[in-house]
This record gives sequence, C-alpha cells and structure tokens, in this order.
Amino acid sequence: MKYKYLFIVGCLLVVALALLREWMGGGVYVHHILQRKDMPGISNWWGLPVMAVLSFICIGRIEKHLLAVAESQRSRVSRTAVYKFLLAAAFGIILSVCFTYKVDLFLENVLYLLIALAVFFPLYHGEYILGFVLGMTVTFGAILPTAFALVIGGVSLILHVLVYKKLLAKFRANG
Repeated sequence: MKYKYLFIVGCLLVVALALLREWMGGGVYVHHILQRKDMPGISNWWGLPVMAVLSFICIGRIEKHLLAVAESQRSRVSRTAVYKFLLAAAFGIILSVCFTYKVDLFLENVLYLLIALAVFFPLYHGEYILGFVLGMTVTFGAILPTAFALVIGGVSLILHVLVYKKLLAKFRANG
C-alpha cells in the first residue's frame, strides 16, 4: 500500500476538522461515563491520538493481509477491502444521521443488528473498524465509535477465530 501514510493523515484530518468544528461551535465536547456529569469525562481531543493509533494499526493489518495473498489476487483483495471500508463508513454515517435526527426505531435495534452482522461477517477486520469509526467521527468524535467498534469487533473475533474455527476443525475430524 503505497498510500498508507497519506491515508493515515487523511483519517487524522477528518478528526481534526471535526474537532475544529466543535471548537468553533463553543468548545470541544466531553463525553461523561454513563452520561452523568458527576462521572469522569473523556474529551474529544483524545480522538487525534486514538485515530492515529487506530488508523496505523488497521491499515497495517490491511497491508499485511494484502501481502499474504498471491500477486495475482491483490487487485481483487484490495478492491474488496475498499468496499468493506465504504460499507462500514456508510453504516457509521447512517447511524450518525439517525442519532442526529432521532430515528429511534433504528437506534433501538442497532446493537442487535451489529451483533447479527458480526455473526456472518468478520467485523474485526481493519477495513470494517476504520470505516465505521470514520463514518461516525463527525457526529460523535473518534473515542466513542472506537470503543463501540472494538466491542463489536471483539464479539466478531471471538466468533470467527475461536468458535467457527474450532467447529470447522471438529467437523473435519468427524467427517
């Protein structure tokens, strides 16, 4: 991936522009644990270092995956990675718009939808996580979407890497 660092800078630029918009609008938001003011808060300023680390790790994982496939397959695999990223970003944007305009029916069921998607798709892949976080960054900052994506990605990782592989190995041994 010859544009690796350019993409990381682009991710940081998205967070920086979101922070600039917040700052110009009266101050950078602070998210309190459990939405209680008496609990500790996490400033959206933390989004810059979090996005730097997250984008570096996710893009590094994507690059590692690309280098693991044959040269003839890299074009197809990189195209698939772009599609996964764009789908996850679109989902994050839709979730952000629904939150902004209070579309409660979708918001009440989004966790169930993501868990169902995690059963069928490897949402722990870097392209899904990075796309989702970037899609939600303008509305929520980078911290909350990262935490949410890591929880859903963790569920997906457990299912796909531990459960499914053990089940597949068991079926192969029996059959």
